[in-house]
Parts: sequence; structure tokens; C-alpha cells
Amino acid sequence: MEETLCLVEELVRRNIVEPKNIWLLGKPYSSNPRVVQRLRLFGANVEFATDGWKSGCFDEWFENQAKAFLNKALTELKKNASNKTAPIVLLDDGGALIAAATEQKWDGGFCGVEQTSRGIKFALKAESKFPVVLTACSALKSIVEPEFVARAAISKIAHY
Repeated sequence: MEETLCLVEELVRRNIVEPKNIWLLGKPYSSNPRVVQRLRLFGANVEFATDGWKSGCFDEWFENQAKAFLNKALTELKKNASNKTAPIVLLDDGGALIAAATEQKWDGGFCGVEQTSRGIKFALKAESKFPVVLTACSALKSIVEPEFVARAAISKIAHY
């Protein structure tokens, strides 16, 4: 999504992370191929699976995609000695990546940010292994954001 590009650019601009150490896994129903290409050109590692899942079986398929993706990312990150003790931040949307991380070991540890209410159950299971921030439960999301969403919706409806 477009906001992901803005977030990645800001993280790099503030020298929080190098683009080569950013790994993103897109979902086939919500990823924008144009944004995927821009993130790749920026230097981020982006996986974007578009097929292979059967109707009614998406969750299981995507959980397997998240496990394979995390394994690949950790293997690549381990090749750089300076990365081995750096913490990994998991920005998740649905909990699959956080769930996959609970089965992994990383010297620097993990910390997660779960953006959806769907992923809360995975975040709660991970709490004994690493911290997870639940933005879906935040005051900002429940008190401030609705006004912006409502204004945007009214603006779009008025346009038509």
C-alpha cells in the first residue's frame, strides 16, 4: 500500500534501517504492484505472492508463505555479521508473520507491531516471547482515525 512506501522512506531517511534490511511480504488481495516495484527500486526486499491458494484456504496458505518468507529473510540477514544482534521489527497485518516468528530464534530478538484486530490472537500468544504493540486497539485508531476515514468517505461520495 502507498502508506508502506511512506513508512519505509521515513525509516531510511532517519537512518533507522538500511533499505537492504527491509523485508516486505505482500498479500495478493491488497498489494499494489506499482508500490511493490517502487519499494524494490528503493532497495527493499519485497515478496509478492499472487497465486497458489485455493478459495476458502487463504489463511493456511498465507501462514505458510509467512513462514517461508521469514526463513528466507533471516537466512539473508544472518550473512551480515552486523545484523545478527540487531532486533527485528515485525510490522504485521493479520498476525501470520508474528505467529511465524514465535517459532524462530534470532539473537537480537523480535518485537512486533500488529495493525489489525484479526491479528490480536497471534500477538497475545507471542507476548511471552517478545513484545507486540497492538495498534488496532490504540486510542489513536479508535478515537482519532474514524473522523479522518469519515471525511475521506464523504469526500469520495460527494465526488460521485
